[in-house]
Amino acid sequence: MAEVAGLVIGGISLAAIFDQCITIIKFVDAGRQCSDDYQDAALMLTLIGGRLNRWERTIRDNSDLLATEEDGESATLWLKQIHRRLEEAEKLGQRYTVEPAKKSADISHMVEKVQARVLRRNGGLSLSRKARWALIDQEKMQALIEKLDMLVGSLEKLFPSLQRPRIEILRNDVAGLLEPGTVEDSPQAVAALKAAAAKVDKDFEAIASSPSSHIYRNIENTDEALVSMGDYVSADFAGTDVAALRSGNHTYDNVRSGGKSVVSMGNIYGGKSVFELQRR
Repeated sequence: MAEVAGLVIGGISLAAIFDQCITIIKFVDAGRQCSDDYQDAALMLTLIGGRLNRWERTIRDNSDLLATEEDGESATLWLKQIHRRLEEAEKLGQRYTVEPAKKSADISHMVEKVQARVLRRNGGLSLSRKARWALIDQEKMQALIEKLDMLVGSLEKLFPSLQRPRIEILRNDVAGLLEPGTVEDSPQAVAALKAAAAKVDKDFEAIASSPSSHIYRNIENTDEALVSMGDYVSADFAGTDVAALRSGNHTYDNVRSGGKSVVSMGNIYGGKSVFELQRR
């Protein structure tokens, strides 16, 4: 059996090459001076980077007992291919001179927002590269996106048992980007993000396209009352229907709790909620 811890698979450490891949993607130019097509492509490339980042985080934080040494060799091969193609694109992109181009709407803020959200790292990422790069040759950029989409998809299929924790990370990312009250972008930018996800991140698209779950109004709690607002997914939940995880459209209005009461307002997936487990 292969060791799957940190980013060591089959005894091979892939942390350094992974960090290099994410760094290159993180420094893709958001395209403030570029065309609509380039900005759409930058969004797609960033979303693919988000998928790769989620894959690494779940490998690092979870054990997949079904991993084999062959899996480790495959992961090494695919990650090296991803790095090679990104490095070639970056070198080529730095040769281009970005000139102002007409566009229907500037969505560069959305590109930067998605970069900051889905490419964030918990330590270990060296941002030594400071030069932004833009592969404005649309044919080459599209070929890069299609190849990376396929390679990251191959990595995702290696460890199917880690699908659920990947989805949980994604749910938080989508909420941070699109939930009401947090969106500062134009409708065109939000539409562009969803359109990009439809092409390169079907799970993102499924969650983003589902209706928001709940509305909370006039909630009051006093004393030692414990109140949970929002959906709860227990550790033993094995579902993979990402759209279902945002199903339901409940309204909670004029809810008051006090004393030592325990109140949960939202859906529960996979067993008892954390509050129920605390009750004696």
